[in-house]
Amino acid sequence: MRVVPTVIVPACLLALTALAARESGRLPEEAAAFLRLYPWLVATAGVLLGLWFRRGRVVLALVALSLAGLALARFAPGAAGIEVGRYALNSVALLLPLDLAWFALARERGTLTPSGLTRLGLLAVQPAAAAFLWMSYHPGVVAWLESRFLPGRASPEGAVAHPALVAYAAALVTVGLAWAVRRTTLDASFAWALIASFLGLVVAGAAIPYLATAGLILVVALLETTLSMAFRDGLTSLPSRRAFDEAVAFLRLYPWLVATAGVLLGLWFRRGRVVLALVALSLAGLALARFAPGAAGIEVGRYALNAVALLLPLDLAWFALARERGTLTSSGLTRLGLLAVQPAAAAFLWMSYHPGVVASLESRFLPGRASPEGAVAHPALVAYAAALVTVGLAWAVRRTTLDASFAWALIASFLGLVVAGAATLYLATAGLILVVALLETTLSMAFRDGLTSLPSRRAFDETVAQLSGRFAIAMVDIDHFKAVNDQHGHDVGDQVLRMVAARLTAVRGGARAFRVGGEEFAILFPKRRAKEVKAELESLRAAVAASGFVLRGPDRPARKPKRASAKPTSGVTVAVTVSIGVAERGTRLTSPEEVVKAADDALYRAKRAGRDRVVG
Repeated sequence: MRVVPTVIVPACLLALTALAARESGRLPEEAAAFLRLYPWLVATAGVLLGLWFRRGRVVLALVALSLAGLALARFAPGAAGIEVGRYALNSVALLLPLDLAWFALARERGTLTPSGLTRLGLLAVQPAAAAFLWMSYHPGVVAWLESRFLPGRASPEGAVAHPALVAYAAALVTVGLAWAVRRTTLDASFAWALIASFLGLVVAGAAIPYLATAGLILVVALLETTLSMAFRDGLTSLPSRRAFDEAVAFLRLYPWLVATAGVLLGLWFRRGRVVLALVALSLAGLALARFAPGAAGIEVGRYALNAVALLLPLDLAWFALARERGTLTSSGLTRLGLLAVQPAAAAFLWMSYHPGVVASLESRFLPGRASPEGAVAHPALVAYAAALVTVGLAWAVRRTTLDASFAWALIASFLGLVVAGAATLYLATAGLILVVALLETTLSMAFRDGLTSLPSRRAFDETVAQLSGRFAIAMVDIDHFKAVNDQHGHDVGDQVLRMVAARLTAVRGGARAFRVGGEEFAILFPKRRAKEVKAELESLRAAVAASGFVLRGPDRPARKPKRASAKPTSGVTVAVTVSIGVAERGTRLTSPEEVVKAADDALYRAKRAGRDRVVG
């Protein structure tokens, strides 16, 4: 039995899901946005792969998991009432394990075949039948579905009822026995999918992520099984010739895929520094491949290696420290031209052969065995060390993902130059590091306010659109903020905004703060009522009011003296207060948009009542 695909990978996926579910209230908005897309990505990719590889059982299992997730989201107690929510939970918990066990044990019949379409039809009938039973209300069926007959406290009131527990136990035992007998990755994945879906039903508020993870486990098993069949000899279980050929083909394409995707993304998001770095890495890879010692001779190969090893770190450090000027601009094209001149200049030096330049490029002057003969010469080592220290300091000061990616790209490219025969792969990986950082930076800019580091208005709108159940929203506005800007300037206004944002992030009770306008903020309290959060909001108001700060006076020194004098300074104290309006979802306010509007109205009432107060 292969332990990695059958045990380790599913267990790790479940552990990550549990961590995300537990920390859901404190995740950054980028992660929260991904979690909302996660079920759809898994279902779409899994169904397409299942259709492509003709794995009808996996397709049907993914459809069943998706239908279960939709039912639980649509008929959650907070959105559809407690009774219908309880009925939907127990219906799903009874039918889903039986469906997964059915698909695990059934023979493979494809999807778009008469047998596959029949199974799909039987699956689609189940939600309609459950809805019909509820709407026509058969008391005996509903009462049995929600009955509790097991001894002890096997299921507390409000959780999954006992018929569903029995169904899960029977399905897990059956699928586990099938896995023990047949010992296939797909059988193992169905057992893990049962466990994941059960956890989703018993962990409050986390059904959708767990059901999506159940689907992801099936998709990973599908890929592993398909690749194993394609690339592994069935008799010896050793990798086949096809596996070797496919791996070699991918490694040849890998640098071109990274460079093409990265340059297109860099042009699209106007990140000229990343585009230039990718061009520099691609030129370095082409030079090392074209003028390798085996292809062009030992001397020219050594010269090409040392020229690349000297120029590449300097270029990467240059692009890491340079200001962003775009690519298809006069400044960007000038930089691109300077980059393109370097290979031509290196070739000219070799062809015209300036002995002093070539000798200095290949010199070895560092003490000890810092570079053995035939490896990277010492000028290149110095260039890499200087570049890494410089970029590392920039990363320590600016603390951005792109600065970190340039430091890691330097490390990856250096490894490519010192590990024999692996330069192209390491250089491509350096490019991939930059591309991932580009995507992360762009996503962070879309969902996070640059001044306060709080999630932005876009993040707030997307979060509010996904809310259900009980929640409260508080709108916070800085009083007389325009006067602060007019009297003291925008720099002081920015300090006020950052101070208020810091106070908002310190609010407890599972609160999530957003900056939704110029001086306006929002605080979201999941699973809380307005009266329950009044104490936190009042503490926030008092903390801001007590945080007035003193502006630097004209006679105040730039640095604090060793012996501070007791005489008063001429600094000006800026008093800052906030007004807060809060509203909750209830019988009168049912949609998130209505709650936001009610909180806004409460905020305006706080303003009219004299400011520096909480109303709701």
